[in-house]
Amino acid sequence: MDRPQEKAEILTTAFIGVLTARASGAFDRLPDLDADDLTSLRLRRERSTSMRLACPTDRRRG
Repeated sequence: MDRPQEKAEILTTAFIGVLTARASGAFDRLPDLDADDLTSLRLRRERSTSMRLACPTDRRRG
């Protein structure tokens, strides 16, 4: 199911979180990342999550 409103809200929240974390100095390496690095990491994470949702596996099986 495509849920554009929820996706937009999550993306906005994540963006605000990154800006807040960068400004506060809460993380050592985050302030050093440029926009390209942040975008690349975010897209990689989104693809990984999408793949797990599209192809779930039963981890209980051995």
